[in-house]
Amino acid sequence: MKRIIALLAMLLLVAAVVPMALADNDTGNATGTARLGLVKEKIQLAVERYQDALGKYKNAIDKYESAKKDFLAAEGKANNFGSANLTPELMNKTKDFLYNSIDKGVSNLETVKAWIEKVNISQDQKDTLTLELDQHIANLNSLKRDVDDIVIKIQAVDAARKIRSEWQYAKKTIKKSVGLAISARTALVTNQLSTLSNRLQSRVDALKADNKDISKIQPLIDKFDEKLSLATQDYNAANAKFQAISDSQDENKVMQQGMELLRSAHQDLKDAQGILVQIVKEFRALNTPIDTELNRTSTAIGEDS
Repeated sequence: MKRIIALLAMLLLVAAVVPMALADNDTGNATGTARLGLVKEKIQLAVERYQDALGKYKNAIDKYESAKKDFLAAEGKANNFGSANLTPELMNKTKDFLYNSIDKGVSNLETVKAWIEKVNISQDQKDTLTLELDQHIANLNSLKRDVDDIVIKIQAVDAARKIRSEWQYAKKTIKKSVGLAISARTALVTNQLSTLSNRLQSRVDALKADNKDISKIQPLIDKFDEKLSLATQDYNAANAKFQAISDSQDENKVMQQGMELLRSAHQDLKDAQGILVQIVKEFRALNTPIDTELNRTSTAIGEDS
């Protein structure tokens, strides 16, 4: 979970550079100050949305861990009955415990379903994930019939194991959902910064045609593009990993590989941020304002995710 927090914090850092750079370019200008205020409001809104999304990510993971412990405890309780059959009292307590475990699992999956509808992934991805979650919910609810039929110890053990097994499949969908949502945000930032780079290149081409010295700006834009290209490559590879989680025998390993790729992508975005600050300073040195391009990028990054 701490790694996910670090990754989202990295994206916030990238988004923050736009108003910072704009402020540096508009110092002492009343119109620029007013525009900066609007941009800062949009970035603040983006920050709040990140924080809200982060809370949902953490909540989904925490609930999964809690449910996992409950299911494991249910299996352990069933296995500790000894050789005797269940007494009526112990049978009722065991059934209640297993019913509650199922209900918790269903509630967690319903929460993830509602969250998926709000994240910035394709509708096809949303439909696929929702279908998978609905199937897990139906499977868990169907196991209540097994709990209803419990009379002897072995039936309790069997029901607990089935619940645990179904949750093992369900957690793959949860992890895939988290991975795809984070990678989608990475793609949004990368794409918007790529658009910004194209606009800045157009400005540089115009300066060159006007016989201005671009010897310092062009290498910076080239470096900026290189970092964005590396981030895009890692994002695409990470996205493919997350897509494959459902079919993987070891979803934890695949999830880890995807997150490592995203960490690499976010480091490239952080490097691109530093280069962008230098680019802004060079444009300012040539008395060439680029606040419109920065404003457009900050607006796009601040859109709903």
